[in-house]
Amino acid sequence: MHVSICHDFGFKKLFREGFKKAEIANYNQEERDNYKNSLKNYRDLKNILDTAYSDGEKIGMEKGERKRNIEVAENGIRNGLTDEIIKSLTGLSVEEINTIRKRTDLS
Repeated sequence: MHVSICHDFGFKKLFREGFKKAEIANYNQEERDNYKNSLKNYRDLKNILDTAYSDGEKIGMEKGERKRNIEVAENGIRNGLTDEIIKSLTGLSVEEINTIRKRTDLS
């Protein structure tokens, strides 16, 4: 069995990163400023995208939870549960439950 120190122990990545840092260290002031601005822009954009993804995921979860609560309410109405029981199961208000009842003609 052949073991490659560069590949098997991650040294290739380490050397690549080290060479990149050495290259950056040789930049003149203008090149360093441009590099720093480029990193800042990249990090800002990445944070924006991460936040948007996280917000979108949260909104999707909330919509899914709401949809499920409506389904539970519909099933509760079909099975003759009181509004108070449906409210405790779903967190929906009595007004929302009545709206579901009217909308789906489940009275």
